[in-house]
Amino acid sequence: MEKTLTDIVNLAHDLHGIERVIFLDHRGCGAYKLMLGEASVNTAEKETQAHKKVFEQARKVFDEKFPHIKMYTLLMGLDGTVEIFK
Repeated sequence: MEKTLTDIVNLAHDLHGIERVIFLDHRGCGAYKLMLGEASVNTAEKETQAHKKVFEQARKVFDEKFPHIKMYTLLMGLDGTVEIFK
């Protein structure tokens, strides 16, 4: 994940001078079920924790490699509500 993330952010920064990145995950994501297993996301609390963990991993990469780029992490419900994680 880290190499892909850094490659994309470097490219976007070089081409467009980006100053912020928004990560928007959504609830009910089939990829999370495949990656982590159904039991890891079978309740709202577990699902939230799974997304937070991935966001935390991405934030560590950003803090180390892109301290000049602001990162926002959001989780959208299937009803359109959005939770912001810091």
